[in-house]
Amino acid sequence: RAGDHGVASLSPSGGLAAFTAGYNLMAMPSIVVGAEGDLGVMNVSQGTTTVFDGHNWSSSAGAFGTLRGRAGYLLSDRLMAYGTAGLAAANFDDTSIGNTAGETAMARGLRFGLAFGVGAEYAMTDSWSVKAELLHMNFAKASGASANNEDFSFDDDINVVRIGANMKF
Repeated sequence: RAGDHGVASLSPSGGLAAFTAGYNLMAMPSIVVGAEGDLGVMNVSQGTTTVFDGHNWSSSAGAFGTLRGRAGYLLSDRLMAYGTAGLAAANFDDTSIGNTAGETAMARGLRFGLAFGVGAEYAMTDSWSVKAELLHMNFAKASGASANNEDFSFDDDINVVRIGANMKF
């Protein structure tokens, strides 16, 4: 949102790579609980796009991390469906360039929010598993005023579909 100029919506896209570490515990015969965290980098962006009234917006996300709880149900001795929720942090660079002097708004830096998702994990051996996960990250709104004192805000959400491999120690 940029002052009285309206609301713009961008759909950045890209890829990511991350390192994940966690711990699982059998709580009951078919219930697994645990915690996991990941650190990684995203190359998620949308270049300068004219959205309304001559305003140009761009958005990108870089380094990120999550710290989440996880609870799963064993569908078989090797397949688990799970849900996950916790905290997220990511580095953003959001910019709105207005069509008159002083209308440029920027929000750059680390923002915090929540992460939640669902997934499935399959144990290929006693030491290796593979997983597929859908993770939604919702970050706190960044807001302020441009040089000509127009209010602005950037509200970033990221949806991730990812696959991975896990090694059990």
